[in-house]
Amino acid sequence: MLVAGVLAFLLSAGAAWAATRALIPVMGQRGILDVPNERSSHETPRPRGGGLGILVGILVGSGAGWACGMDPPGPAFWMGAGLMALVGFLDDRTGGVSVLWRLLLQIAAAGLVVLQAGGLSRLPLPAPLDVPLGPFGIPLAVVWIVGVTNLYNFLDGIDGYAGLQ
Repeated sequence: MLVAGVLAFLLSAGAAWAATRALIPVMGQRGILDVPNERSSHETPRPRGGGLGILVGILVGSGAGWACGMDPPGPAFWMGAGLMALVGFLDDRTGGVSVLWRLLLQIAAAGLVVLQAGGLSRLPLPAPLDVPLGPFGIPLAVVWIVGVTNLYNFLDGIDGYAGLQ
């Protein structure tokens, strides 16, 4: 199973790299650009929409894992990932989805995943800090997914730094 996991990872990373590399000039030619402002780390406009390449990598990696006998992600994962991708693409394409709408859609997408996978049963810290979370496990898992999504988006705004992650 380790070899299958490594193979799925390599195929996923290669597909994400190739798709993102192909998307950059297309997005630039279509004028889908991130124009720098006072919060930007770049000084010239950069193409937006590279997250679609990451989605391609997830699809390829999931397919490769499935072909190697691994369990594929469930429908709630794909609906949540699709919703997150749609929000990101609309934000990139239109130049901005309101913060409230983005947050609500991110919570909905994270909620789908958590409802399928379940919440956190324990705080993910070393003992004795790994206390049981009880009914707080589900909302904390949703908050975690939304928080990591926004951190990742922030990193991606640093000239595609998220691609290194």
